Amino acid sequence: MAHSRLWSDHSPLSLSTKVSDYGPSPFKFFSSWLNMNGIDEIVSNAVVDYDRNGRPDIVFMNILRNVKHKIKAWRLVEKEKESAMQVALEDECFHLETLAELGFINELEHMRWSRCKNDLKLLEHVMDRLEWRDGRWSPIWDWLSHPASCEELDELDSCINTINSVQFCGGRDRWIWGANSNGNFDVKSIRRLCIDNRNHDVHYVLKWSNWVPIKVNILAWKVQLGRVPTMDVLEKKGIRTHCPWCVNCGEFQESALHLFSSCFVATMLWQGVSSWCKVSPIYAFSITDLLDFHRMGSWNHRKKEAIHAIILTTIWSIWKMRNDAVFNRRKSSHQKIFKEIQALSFFWVKHRAKWETLSWEDWQRMWPTEVAHMDLTGDVELIRCCNDATAITERSQRGNVFYESRV
Repeated sequence: MAHSRLWSDHSPLSLSTKVSDYGPSPFKFFSSWLNMNGIDEIVSNAVVDYDRNGRPDIVFMNILRNVKHKIKAWRLVEKEKESAMQVALEDECFHLETLAELGFINELEHMRWSRCKNDLKLLEHVMDRLEWRDGRWSPIWDWLSHPASCEELDELDSCINTINSVQFCGGRDRWIWGANSNGNFDVKSIRRLCIDNRNHDVHYVLKWSNWVPIKVNILAWKVQLGRVPTMDVLEKKGIRTHCPWCVNCGEFQESALHLFSSCFVATMLWQGVSSWCKVSPIYAFSITDLLDFHRMGSWNHRKKEAIHAIILTTIWSIWKMRNDAVFNRRKSSHQKIFKEIQALSFFWVKHRAKWETLSWEDWQRMWPTEVAHMDLTGDVELIRCCNDATAITERSQRGNVFYESRV
């Protein structure tokens, strides 16, 4: 840098090895703007209208600066128009979707809804959300809440790696269906994907029991598929839970296998059921082991069906006990749940299996001696609602136990 001749008869020079001035900030120009209406006219007018008097390098620099200012002003106006258009299209889509839910949409309105959806897709520019930095594409994030947990940070790293592996080209964004080589969507490709991804080796067929209500069969089916909303399933779906531990024992994280098999309360219940039914101890390493236990013994058909119904009733009672503890803050002892299993299973088996000769004494005779005489000496009343309409009343009077059902 040359200094002025204020203190000397010549111009002193200063040399610097560190550059602190990097020049003007770079101007961002996105490739998607080239396909927008009006950009060619804006650039042409900015080049033609500028005065070309002066040194050529200075003129060229001023022309580029004028182009930059014109594009910035044009982009602000276009952005306001796009925002207003997007709001209007979203409002119209919401109105038409509301009519569709009510069943009041006609074919013309359905075509309007399709056009609105296509116009909204045209306003989405993936290139506007990326910038070229340090030799690679980096996303421009607009976070509502920044990622904090380990799972969110891992997903963010995976997303960035996926973006870096993609080569972008100019042009308007469009959707491509990866199941077809031509990129077009059709139903045949979905059917082919479903057939190819079907795993027949792990497909388990649950034997439904007619001796218990259908809701009990459905619950057992969902438990076997791992579709019941236990704490581990809720966390996998991103739903934050207050406490992930089992509400019955409080020692391990709640999962379907733990809740219905390895939990202390479940273990006590299965021990009581095996002693009551006079079968070998029930040890389950999976939900399938519980559902197939009735097939392992050499009993007659009626006893197999009864044991299957009792196991399904136990699963139903454990799930009810868990929900009562989670939502109503009421914990029940395993002795009380065991008596409920016996009461519900007797009521369901007697009336759904058309087992008219089955008496409470016969059902009770399967109990071990120490359980059969437990809490049955006084006046005890146990009321449980079945399907919100049927109630079971268990009474003990003068040593005689009988059941009363009302609808």
